[in-house]
Amino acid sequence: MLIFKIFRADEWAALRKVGATDGAPIDVTDGYVHFS
Repeated sequence: MLIFKIFRADEWAALRKVGATDGAPIDVTDGYVHFS
Protein backbone atom coordinates (compact mmCIF):
# COMPACT_ATOMS: atom_id res chain seq x y z
CA MET A 1 0.00 0.00 0.00
CA LEU A 2 1.23 3.48 -0.81
CA ILE A 3 -0.01 6.55 1.01
CA PHE A 4 0.73 10.01 -0.35
CA LYS A 5 0.87 13.36 1.40
CA ILE A 6 0.85 16.49 -0.74
CA PHE A 7 2.90 19.37 0.67
CA ARG A 8 3.27 22.95 -0.49
CA ALA A 9 6.79 23.90 -1.57
CA ASP A 10 7.60 25.65 1.72
CA GLU A 11 6.29 22.72 3.78
CA TRP A 12 8.36 20.28 1.69
CA ALA A 13 11.49 22.43 2.10
CA ALA A 14 11.00 22.48 5.89
CA LEU A 15 10.52 18.70 5.94
CA ARG A 16 13.69 18.17 3.91
CA LYS A 17 15.65 20.50 6.22
CA VAL A 18 14.48 19.03 9.53
CA GLY A 19 13.83 15.44 8.42
CA ALA A 20 10.42 15.23 10.10
CA THR A 21 7.07 16.98 10.02
CA ASP A 22 3.88 17.32 12.03
CA GLY A 23 2.07 17.81 8.73
CA ALA A 24 0.62 20.85 7.08
CA PRO A 25 -1.01 23.58 9.20
CA ILE A 26 -4.45 22.01 8.61
CA ASP A 27 -3.11 18.69 9.92
CA VAL A 28 -1.87 20.34 13.10
CA THR A 29 -5.17 22.19 13.55
CA ASP A 30 -7.28 19.07 13.00
CA GLY A 31 -5.02 16.85 15.09
CA TYR A 32 -4.30 14.27 12.38
CA VAL A 33 -2.46 14.07 9.06
CA HIS A 34 -4.59 14.36 5.93
CA PHE A 35 -3.40 12.04 3.16
CA SER A 36 -4.14 12.18 -0.56
